[in-house]
Amino acid sequence: MRTKIFWKFFFAYLFVIALFLLISYFFLRSYLKNEMAVETAHHLDQILIQTRDSLEAGGQPRVGIGSAEWDPLIDRLSRDLEVRISLIDLHGKVLADSGLSGSELTNLENHRDRPEFIQALDKGYGQSLRYSSTVKAPMMYVARPSSGGVIRTAMPLSGLSRSYQRLNRLLWAGLLLGAGIAMAFSFFLARYFSKPLKELSQAAFQMAEGNLNIKVSTGRNDEIGLLTRRFNLLSENLNQLIQKISDEKNQLQVILESMVEGVMVFDSYGKLLLTNEALREIFEISPSYEGHTPLDLIRNAGLHEVVREALNGRGSAEREIQILRGGALKYVMVHASPLKSQERFQGSVLVFHDITPLRRLENIRKEFVANASHELKTPLAAIKGYTETLLAGALHDEKNAMNFLKVVDQHADRLNQIIQDLLDLSKIESAQYELRLEKISLAGLVEELRLTFQKELESKKMTLDILPAAVAEVWADPSALRQILSNLVDNAVKYSGSGGKIALRVVPSGPSIQFCVEDQGPGISPEHLPRVFERFYRVDSSRSRGLGGTGLGLSIVKHLVQLHGGEAWAESELGRGSRFYFMIPQKGMI
Repeated sequence: MRTKIFWKFFFAYLFVIALFLLISYFFLRSYLKNEMAVETAHHLDQILIQTRDSLEAGGQPRVGIGSAEWDPLIDRLSRDLEVRISLIDLHGKVLADSGLSGSELTNLENHRDRPEFIQALDKGYGQSLRYSSTVKAPMMYVARPSSGGVIRTAMPLSGLSRSYQRLNRLLWAGLLLGAGIAMAFSFFLARYFSKPLKELSQAAFQMAEGNLNIKVSTGRNDEIGLLTRRFNLLSENLNQLIQKISDEKNQLQVILESMVEGVMVFDSYGKLLLTNEALREIFEISPSYEGHTPLDLIRNAGLHEVVREALNGRGSAEREIQILRGGALKYVMVHASPLKSQERFQGSVLVFHDITPLRRLENIRKEFVANASHELKTPLAAIKGYTETLLAGALHDEKNAMNFLKVVDQHADRLNQIIQDLLDLSKIESAQYELRLEKISLAGLVEELRLTFQKELESKKMTLDILPAAVAEVWADPSALRQILSNLVDNAVKYSGSGGKIALRVVPSGPSIQFCVEDQGPGISPEHLPRVFERFYRVDSSRSRGLGGTGLGLSIVKHLVQLHGGEAWAESELGRGSRFYFMIPQKGMI
């Protein structure tokens, strides 16, 4: 890679030499072109004189003699001398022409206005370069007076042009050869002067890249050699200083990167100095932060307040902030402390603790306690109310007492079902539920489902269409798969109106088996759909409790499917029913 100074030297020398060569080329081309024209004219003149001598050898030609007497002699001389020869009388009439026949001479126009004819009569010699309308080609003419007229010789310029083109090619070849020599000379001359400067430039570049062990040696005793020695001394001093700083920085960086808390340090002007990996993961920012303020990277009003308090240098500050990253809300505790050196404020350090998992657990606990309390409160309140009514005297009312006891029994069963579902869910989530995988015949499982829900289907005049023809057997835990399908079909029966239809489809999907339970119920709105698998979550609380659901069935379905290594999801449109899917891998894929 050549340096800029090299190319400056190179093009400067090359420009001077190239300019000299171009001037020489154009001068020689013009000079030789003129010389060729003069030489051609001289050649024609010599031929003309020779022709005139031949014609006058037997006596002077007389004007008015017919062309038939002169044409044979003119044609013979033209063939021998390879030029065109014309005889013209003093009035401009062409008497003979080696390029024309007798009939053509008759119709030939008068030549008294031709430049070479006029010059020959006035000065004794005429010369012209022009286009010939007779032969339809550019020609060179030379004319001299003779006894009783003018003798003219002519030659096509095509021959002269070919000679000129050959000469021009030779000149171009010489020019290109000279350009090559000029480039080589310029190259070596430019390298001689730029090489020491290039070595210094490369050394400085490597030093800027971090290589402080670089040394330069030019072997010169001039100013460039002195500059080289001082450069080497500077490199050695910088190497020692930067090595010390680098060791301290690396030690600090190791400490920061090993911390689980995010750390941000900025100077007294609020410009960022450094961050660690934990901070970049919390806020999902890039490492390029130099010269920015904290708010350039993290837009948050709470953080702005903490930074403002930290820049005041009055003391520590602490605040919990919330940020939105990747569509999820994060909770971060920020602690700011001032950086001081000899009681002089130099900046602040902010430590960030990601408390999102803690807040999420707290929210889950609060929601679970609230939902569980609410679910348990309803049957307990009913049992308490009817029991008090019985104790108050209704026990002796045989007609109402039996009805009250039936209601108490129903709510006790509901309490038992809620507790049983909670125990099952707890067992599944705590990894105490062990799957016993085996081949299951879908035909037997389908028939069992049909018998289980036969009474409910008949009471609501509903049909259960089961289409498992595409798959005969599946690999799963029988008890778990039975509970998954029972929960989904039970929900479909409860939420579908009378006369509706429920469909169960089982199809292969790559290395897995996909199940779908479809109903014709009221459907689920889009805002509720992502949360239907949460525990105790209800789209319509009053209707769900009226139907006797615990709010835990779909959550149990999701966890049992996940234990199989699969996934569960739902699709629905308001007024068009719902479709609940789950997919479980087959043997060897779990």
